Amino acid sequence: MTDSSEQEEKLHEWAEGIEGVLPDIASQLSDRSEDELAKLCGFLSTEFYKEALAKAIEEKKEEPSNSFFPDIPLSYFVFTENNHDHLVYTDEIHGGFVYVPERIIKSDPDFYDIKDWGPINKESLKEDSSFDNDDENIKEFLENLPEPMMRKEISSLIAAEYGITGLIDEKFEVEAQGVRYEDIFDVGGISRWGDG
Repeated sequence: MTDSSEQEEKLHEWAEGIEGVLPDIASQLSDRSEDELAKLCGFLSTEFYKEALAKAIEEKKEEPSNSFFPDIPLSYFVFTENNHDHLVYTDEIHGGFVYVPERIIKSDPDFYDIKDWGPINKESLKEDSSFDNDDENIKEFLENLPEPMMRKEISSLIAAEYGITGLIDEKFEVEAQGVRYEDIFDVGGISRWGDG
């Protein structure tokens, strides 16, 4: 078998089941470099590994929405708990909006990239299906905000490692996606990111 056909076979295996390959290794050997992990997974380099992932995602775009590969690339993070690293990734099904006061976002440009945030006003909420384009609901919602807010859509995170069933820490979940937990307005109320 040539190197090229071996790579194609590895790519096919990757597209069929990422869950059983890199996550297990990454969670156990998190001190290894990206290139070492790529080679352990049968790829010649980190670049080939990244190309393989991109191609696999592209191939899976036509799959049902509950497939492992979503229409958009997943984001990966390492969650450390009790001195053990777990590879986690964004959940393609569960997510929602977090609300942060506009003054906080504008006052901390080193942490917050304002381009990632949307304004909260009548126009932006009319596009939100949860308000059903109902002017009365929108007006009431805006009146109950204590100050001008901005919002960002984030996802729940899922542990990729087999056997991990507990929930990922909420603080890690939001901070990995660029939101400081203590800045969030009304966690569990209007700021929710575990819904389907």
